[in-house]
Amino acid sequence: MVQVQAANRHAIRKYEEFCKALDMVRQALDEAQPLIKTINGKATGRMDGWKIPSRQQVEKTYGKARTELDALNQAAKKYEKELISRGWRV
Repeated sequence: MVQVQAANRHAIRKYEEFCKALDMVRQALDEAQPLIKTINGKATGRMDGWKIPSRQQVEKTYGKARTELDALNQAAKKYEKELISRGWRV
């Protein structure tokens, strides 16, 4: 029984870490949005192996990242409900 309780506490801690990581990514995306609006150039050719994307490309990638992060967040909430209903048993 003690091992099960320890495993459950570990599962709760890991889930909390996962949720904090999701929040950090969301915050980084929120901070990136104003910077995207400052991009005023078009895509450029390669410079020293780097290709600079256009504002539209960055906005598209940003939108996709937000959509995927929201989907992951929804899946995590659904899984959290399942874990709670099972008493956090893994």
